[in-house]
Amino acid sequence: MAGGGDAGGGEGEEGGGPRWRAKPRLFAFADRRDAAMMAVGGAAAVVNGLAMPFLTFLIGDLVDAFRAPPTALA
Repeated sequence: MAGGGDAGGGEGEEGGGPRWRAKPRLFAFADRRDAAMMAVGGAAAVVNGLAMPFLTFLIGDLVDAFRAPPTALA
C-alpha cells in the first residue's frame, strides 16, 4: 500500500517490537470473573465445533433407518 497507515507489518506502536508482545496487555485488568467467562466461552466454542460432526452421524443414521427395506413383510 502506498498510504502511511499501519498495514499490519508486524511492528508495534511503541518500541518497534512485534505486535504479539502487546497481547498480554489485553488481560492486564482481567479478574476471576473474566477468566471464568473466557473458560465458559471456550468450552461453548468446543461444544459448538463438535456439534456438526455429531449431527452428521446422527442424521446419517436417521436417513439410513428410513431408507433400509424391511427384512420381513409377514
